[in-house]
Amino acid sequence: MFKVITLVVFVAGMIGTWFLLNSPAKMSTQLHAEIQSKLAILIEETIKTKKPQSSDFQMNQMYTNAINENLVSAHFSYQFKDIMNSDADSAEGVEQSITGYALLAKTPSENAEQQRWVIQSIKTNQESVSFSEGIVVTTDESVAPLENK
Repeated sequence: MFKVITLVVFVAGMIGTWFLLNSPAKMSTQLHAEIQSKLAILIEETIKTKKPQSSDFQMNQMYTNAINENLVSAHFSYQFKDIMNSDADSAEGVEQSITGYALLAKTPSENAEQQRWVIQSIKTNQESVSFSEGIVVTTDESVAPLENK
């Protein structure tokens, strides 16, 4: 009797796993690729508009997850080089790395064959700045030390 119950549980598990692996995806791979591509272009254009002196934009990572058929989360990581000062003699180069995510919602489109996705929110999680040349900090004994007030 125990062997029969074990066999039934095993077969039920195998059938459930087969249906789980062969179920249709919420969104096509092509749609994920299009969203990732357009979002990467949008981020790069925004950086170039807001920081015209920036260069060497690089998208390090981009992936999307379908939350449901009308909502997608896109996670990204990118970096670029920027100049801190506009003075050519003392221009300090920095490399900024930023990670974050965006939520995109599907909205009705005029063309039924095209899907329209609108960015609902963008949040950056982590930002790091690396200086190309280190800044030397020294103590000057002629300057009086700071006092607590």
